[in-house]
Amino acid sequence: MSIIDISIHLKYRGIFGEGMPCFMANTIFSNEKSSRPHTHDFYEIFMIREGSILHLLNDEPQTVSANMLCFIKPGDHHCFKKVGSQPARMTNMAFTPELYEEVMQFLYGPKWHAEMRVEPEPMDVTESIRSLLDEIFEVMLKNPDRSTYDKQHARIKSLLASLFIYLFSPAEENRHDTPAWLETSMRAMERTGNFEQGIECFIRISGKSQEHLTRSLRKYYGLSPTQFINQLRLRKTAHLLRTTNRKITGIIFDSGFNNISYFNRIFKERYSCSPREYRKQSQQIIKPERLI
Repeated sequence: MSIIDISIHLKYRGIFGEGMPCFMANTIFSNEKSSRPHTHDFYEIFMIREGSILHLLNDEPQTVSANMLCFIKPGDHHCFKKVGSQPARMTNMAFTPELYEEVMQFLYGPKWHAEMRVEPEPMDVTESIRSLLDEIFEVMLKNPDRSTYDKQHARIKSLLASLFIYLFSPAEENRHDTPAWLETSMRAMERTGNFEQGIECFIRISGKSQEHLTRSLRKYYGLSPTQFINQLRLRKTAHLLRTTNRKITGIIFDSGFNNISYFNRIFKERYSCSPREYRKQSQQIIKPERLI
């Protein structure tokens, strides 16, 4: 059961233009008031252009910063809240289930449902993808007449296909040949009690030299062992900040960090705010557990 009240159910037939398979809008968050929780019967992609927001998606909070993109499916429930003192600017792109199905079948065949699990996490947007998104938004802004509708529709499908390849394919294309030992080692490191110990534990679990481990992780995931471990540690600290009232210093040390200044720097790089600000913003939406 959802912990937020879904009071608004948006339908594309009441939002999109007549006969239009897609819609786009720009939104500016200038105060800290949360948007109304809502769900909808269409797909949505949004990109943060400036600032940061706290995005509550299916009861799971995520901080989404500038030049990050999120994918929302029909039936997902979510809401937004600005993070920090600066306004946040977001561009939304929405499209019908029929258009989504059309593009996915074109890319991956009629049985794509059985072969793909479409659950992309918020992701950083490269310069080329930002240019692609801008082109999609520009095409969507045009109001076609009967003579240009088919041409515009085909152009939107072509651009969406390029975007979907970026959203849904990279992990499969880049990692299908990832060594089994690396996948197993990374899954083991995700367990509480391992990532807190740091790189020595990672080396011991992998059974490889530090050089071999580093080279392989960079090749298949574009990360160093330290970056991977920090991601896991930051995930734990963010979860504890959201869901408990424990002292922040205790959370930092329990997550495996031993340098508060270093932690504060990489936390702010990832979440665009301090741990204290993150807790305040998150707990205004999610009620924390009692003090542990």
